[in-house]
Amino acid sequence: MLALVNGGAAVALLTYLGNLVGRNPGSAGPHITLALLCYCGGLFATVVAFIFAYLVQLVLFGEERVLLEGQHPVHRKHGWLLTCAIVLVLIAALAFGLGCGFAAKAIG
Repeated sequence: MLALVNGGAAVALLTYLGNLVGRNPGSAGPHITLALLCYCGGLFATVVAFIFAYLVQLVLFGEERVLLEGQHPVHRKHGWLLTCAIVLVLIAALAFGLGCGFAAKAIG
């Protein structure tokens, strides 16, 4: 969902800018670099969070397999991967909010 929101916002902002400059060929348009950087950063954080989510599932599968085979003790290693994924999701949501604020300031 965050990938769709951040990517869609970047495309919408670029479309708006293209339409604005297309109607006024001599104008430079609003300065939207910070908003686009926030949206792209949020999109990147979302992609990396998906990778971490996959790794969490892979590690959990390995831990469950060890439990089912009866080998003890099981060393739980998935916690730091899960924490990284959650932090990345929060960063992506924050980047979207910041991008919206920068875009509103640039357009407004």
